[in-house]
Order: sequence, then structure tokens, then C-alpha cells
Amino acid sequence: MESGRYIFTSDLHLGAETCAASAQDFISFLDNLPADTRALYLLGDIFDFWFERRRRPVGAEAWREADSLDEPNQSIDSGFAPVLKALRNAVSRSVEVYFLKGNHDWWTFGRLERLTGVKVLEPQPLCLQLAGKRFCIAHGDALGPMDFRARFTKALLKGRVSIFMARYLVPERLLYWLAALWSGASRHTNNLNPYVFGTDSPLYRFTCEYEREHPVDCFIFGHIHSAVSMEMPCGASLHLLDDWSAGPNWLEFDGKSITRVTSRPGSCCGQALLRLTKDLDRCSASQTCPSTDEPGVDDGALKAGAQTTISQSNTQTNPLHSEGGYFSQSTDNQ
Repeated sequence: MESGRYIFTSDLHLGAETCAASAQDFISFLDNLPADTRALYLLGDIFDFWFERRRRPVGAEAWREADSLDEPNQSIDSGFAPVLKALRNAVSRSVEVYFLKGNHDWWTFGRLERLTGVKVLEPQPLCLQLAGKRFCIAHGDALGPMDFRARFTKALLKGRVSIFMARYLVPERLLYWLAALWSGASRHTNNLNPYVFGTDSPLYRFTCEYEREHPVDCFIFGHIHSAVSMEMPCGASLHLLDDWSAGPNWLEFDGKSITRVTSRPGSCCGQALLRLTKDLDRCSASQTCPSTDEPGVDDGALKAGAQTTISQSNTQTNPLHSEGGYFSQSTDNQ
């Protein structure tokens, strides 16, 4: 069995005007990764907008891209340069950093890897074995049934024609203005109609169907901006990552247990505010699953405690964290 620690986080939305993580918090998080960290998995929307453009150099030179943070060739490089350097430093310390595209930073075409040394993993969902456990990870968007609006948006933003125009034809300032407009409108809509995770959500239905056909011990997704941990009908554990708007938070896997860690905004990310741990050896995928007509967990069970939602403002007294809940709880006195 491989020794070491595997860390998962998502949805920092760096660069957003509101509801975004502090770039310094993320840099601190990267600089303070535990010495035994084998791999860091960034599960999408690390940047509120990331788009790799191509420019035609002056004169008769061939099309090319400079791969230097000291001489950025697009404004997004200079805006995120400290973060990109911190990622590169983490890689230089022999931490394997993997990046899964989110719906806000989907447009990577090789430049992010060359600048930082991170490895972009595709397609999603991604199945992998870590210390003998079977994981299924993804950002979480576009999984499960999609309505017409979602399918249209996906085709528009990720279509070849749209990408070609954005990379070569649309002025850079206009592109970033449109991205900020789209991102702000999306947040406004979510504020008016907050997403509630339940058995009728597309992501839950996808997870149910997937574990019936594939042996999985643990699912980890982002995108929902809500900290949820629960046991699925076939025995796998499902963990949703929260965003960083209330402070740094992530999941750690040590080869046996999953730990959810939260930290105070602006503090050294090595000092955890709360650790919630679940032993995966007691939550392994079984071979017998309920039928497709009986998901196995109803909304009442979710509300009663099959789901664990982390309350960032009251982590010490949340009754869902009491003894006998999904996680065992410990706090760091640092």
C-alpha cells in the first residue's frame, strides 16, 4: 500500500469580485502542504475564469506562446502569477498536482501545465485507485441528466466554433468582460434560488447509477458549493467539497480514512479549525444495490443526518457532528 496523503479541494473561484477565496490563502495552503503529501487534486473552478488565448506575434514569426511567468503574454498570467508560482513550487517539492477542469476554468490547452508543471486529467469522471481504494472524482458539473438550458450552455461555451473565436478573434478585454458578466449572473441566480442537494439532484442520481455499474469506495465532487458527506445505497461514501468563500477547506485521504478539514480565513492553512474523519474501511462498496426504482435514501433521511453539511459559522456546535454521526470529530488546539 502506498504511504502518504492525498488532498482534494475545489471551487476557490480566484479572481471573482465576490464569493472568492483569497489568493494568499491558497498560496499559504500550497506552501504548507504536509510533508507526506503524495498528490493534490484540484477539482475545478480554482479560477473564476481561466482561458488560454493564442496571439499572433509581430512580424513573420510562427504562432507561439511564451512559457514564462516573468514575461506573461496574456493578462491572465500576470493576474494569477503568484498563485501559478506557488503551484510550480509545490510541484518542485515532489508533490504531484492534478487539475480537473471546472465549468469556470475549462479552457486549458496546455499552457497551465507548461507554466506550473501540474497535470490536467481528462475525461471526467475520473476513476483511480489510491492506497487500494477505488475513487471516482470530478468537478461535478454536467454529470447526470441535464435540461435544455444546461445542454445549450455547454454546447455554446465548449463548442469548437466558440473556442476558436474566443482564442483568436474576440478582443481580450471583451472576453474577460463577458466572462465576468456570465459569472456574476450565475452567482445572482444561485443566490435567488440556492441549490439544495438531495435525492432528486442530477449529481446524486448520477452517483447512484454509476456505483451500480462500477465498484467504487469513494466519490468526491465539487461544483455544488456545499460540504456534504453521506453513504450511498451500495455502500460507497460520497463527499462534496465546499467552496472557499468562508475559508480554506479540503479533504484528506491517508490510505484509510477521509478527513474534512476547515481553516480560518487569513490563517496559516496548516492550522486546522476542525477535522472530521470517516474510516473508509467501514464504508466499502458492496455488491448488492437497491433497484433503480428505490434509490435507498430518501430526503427525510438526508435531513435527519445521512448527509453531513458543514456549517462554517458554527462548526463546534452543529448537531450533525455529534457522536454517532457520519464523521468523528476533533479540533486542533493551535
